[in-house]
Amino acid sequence: MRYQSLQLIKFKTVFCIALMQFIVTAPALSETGNRITILYDSIGEHADMQKDWGFAAYIEFAGKRILFDTGNNTDILKQNSKAAKVDLGAIDIVVISHWHRDHTAGLSYIREINPETPVYVPVNFSTSNADPNEISITRLTKINEISQDIFIISSLRNETGLSKLQELTLALQTSQGLVLVAGCSHPGIQRIVEAASKINPEILNIFGGFHLLRTPAKKINDIASVLRDDYKVRQIAPGHCTGEVANREFLSIFQNDFIHAGIGTVIQIPQ
Repeated sequence: MRYQSLQLIKFKTVFCIALMQFIVTAPALSETGNRITILYDSIGEHADMQKDWGFAAYIEFAGKRILFDTGNNTDILKQNSKAAKVDLGAIDIVVISHWHRDHTAGLSYIREINPETPVYVPVNFSTSNADPNEISITRLTKINEISQDIFIISSLRNETGLSKLQELTLALQTSQGLVLVAGCSHPGIQRIVEAASKINPEILNIFGGFHLLRTPAKKINDIASVLRDDYKVRQIAPGHCTGEVANREFLSIFQNDFIHAGIGTVIQIPQ
């Protein structure tokens, strides 16, 4: 028990050091205003934001304001967006990673205040609760460049014993490589990165959920090693459904290039 406590203290200490180092160095990456703000998550701490299970991220990049997923509760999304000074009525692009409610609950509200804003969803996504007429709804497969340097990658979970699930991942083409924003990575984060490498083999960072809550530590360590050593991913910022064990394994592999991106986190990205 004492050994486990010491290990936990060590993990928290290393984690804090890594987070502090990233916060100090991140602004040097870009002075252009390109950044990612985590609006919705069940991890992290922010005095004016409410934590809840789900995910939403606000991305400012290449002159576009992108909302990636819409969380699990509309009121919490509104509250957190206000705290982050994000105007949900001025969104240029909406991307929904997959149909699970913890990523889609705020979509109907977003559609009400942005009726003409394009919304990108997986091909099998049901929009009946958001917009029965599907105005401005685009269903995607494969890899699509929706705006200059802004891509959406479609991946499919197709494993024995599990239902098929299509998921969209956002890919931003920066001067230093791709920045990926994932919702849950149900198809597998390695499969998503493999697809992203067809756009650009240089992967700068991956944000979002990796869906590893029930995955054994050894397998997670192998995944982290493949991302770092085979795909040369430079930074990793897991959140949402990644899990504490996975965070620990990713931290052990990426060390100072690990960022625990929870609610309210704002991270600068290159132009």
